[in-house]
Amino acid sequence: MVLVLLVMALALAASNANQKGSDSLTANGVLQGKLEEFIYSLPPSTDSFWTQTSFASPYQQDSQVLSGTQYFRAIYLSDSPAAAGGTKVLTARVSWQGGTQGRMGQGSQTTSVTRLIYAR
Repeated sequence: MVLVLLVMALALAASNANQKGSDSLTANGVLQGKLEEFIYSLPPSTDSFWTQTSFASPYQQDSQVLSGTQYFRAIYLSDSPAAAGGTKVLTARVSWQGGTQGRMGQGSQTTSVTRLIYAR
């Protein structure tokens, strides 16, 4: 009986870890998609965007639902005074509510990536 309960507990823990891993993998895909979408839509080097030193926070935001989970996507921009003129610091962040209420791995989760961008 103890062995059966132990196997059931391990199976439940593995299932929760699998779901969390799946959510994280999906979030990373959503993050990369948002990052590429933003980078490929950057204005030319002659645009006033590149001379700005302050930006709304977040600069862009939206959400996307995949496999029943809502992922909130945001882009944050700041001027990079330490780098060459026109260089910006871009942070793309994705957050979501993961897991089943009351179980391990449940709660608000976030993943982000930061890149330096510059006029082409």
